[in-house]
Amino acid sequence: MLWLLNAEGLRWAAETLWNQYFIDDASGRRLGPVMLLAGLTIELLLKGLAVGRQKAAPRTHDLLELAEVAGLQLRPPEEELLERLTVFVRWAGRYPVPLERHVEDMMPRTHLGGGAMPLTYMRGDDRQVWSALIARLSEELSATTESGPAG
Repeated sequence: MLWLLNAEGLRWAAETLWNQYFIDDASGRRLGPVMLLAGLTIELLLKGLAVGRQKAAPRTHDLLELAEVAGLQLRPPEEELLERLTVFVRWAGRYPVPLERHVEDMMPRTHLGGGAMPLTYMRGDDRQVWSALIARLSEELSATTESGPAG
């Protein structure tokens, strides 16, 4: 249950910044903190699921890896979002450039909607995909923690 409580605090902070982002930051300069908090919310829920199901949370910020460890089946939009949120959690939400080992994150890639760009962007449906995924993860984590001790 502690995983859910902590995730709720991060979700609230992400939602608050997301609301403000659309009010006064059309330039995108504050995109990093919004996506960082969104990614950290997902990371916390995935690690909670991993702990609940396997008794060990991997020490990684790779959200796709965490989803796999937690046994979560992702739809293509969720998978794409987690790939981008991983970049924000690793570096783009805090630093102007990545560490050397993550420099490939700055290279353009073809995306679901077409076109190519680095992974440091927001899609118009990100918030809806994120909110639905948060709800699903919270429900699964609640069910997992009710059936055993997960912290």
